[in-house]
Amino acid sequence: MIGLDEEQVSHRSSDRSVQGGNRSHAAAGKPEAYSNAAAGALAVDDTILRGGPAGAPAEAVPEGFVNEFRATLECLNSAGVDFIVVGGVAAILHGSARFTLDLDIVYDRSRPNLERLVLALAIHRPYLRGAPPGLPFLWDTATLERGLNFTLTTQLGDLDLLGEVTGGGGYRDLLPLTEEIEVGSNTYRVVTLEKLIQLKRATGRPKDLEAIAELEALREETE
Repeated sequence: MIGLDEEQVSHRSSDRSVQGGNRSHAAAGKPEAYSNAAAGALAVDDTILRGGPAGAPAEAVPEGFVNEFRATLECLNSAGVDFIVVGGVAAILHGSARFTLDLDIVYDRSRPNLERLVLALAIHRPYLRGAPPGLPFLWDTATLERGLNFTLTTQLGDLDLLGEVTGGGGYRDLLPLTEEIEVGSNTYRVVTLEKLIQLKRATGRPKDLEAIAELEALREETE
């Protein structure tokens, strides 16, 4: 697995300009608790810079970031896909020490964006996750237009494409409730920590409810 050596992740509020990187809009993973040993095997150390109160220096915190998710994010980013990162990967980017098996994004459903999304993933052989081998699945714009939420497996890793999320709506609904987070030379749009907590509470799954306590503790640290 390729490391993310000597790169930084920095948080920026949604109304600030992005410097030194391509802009992307990124959405929710499915976190599960993991041990420090598992984290070391699956993730690499990065630095997230969190801004403190006005005038205060940013606090550097060592964090883990799973490389396979970054590869998918960079693939979508380079194609100009508009999306928002939610779920487990969003939690990781906000400082969570939990593990997730897939990347969840809420994607803009405008036709130009669907076309960019199709082109970005086509070479990575997207297929319906859990579907029987050989089940016909045509990866094209028409398929995306006819559907809404897709759970996919790709050569880059598992990816959940969400047209809407419970408690949050679609891309346009969530856009004002996001912030930009810089990973290396790329910037991704991530749902805010406060909204992420609301989304997990609305979903109501046991593992999401378990994650809320940690996310609320992270929120208190940043207040």
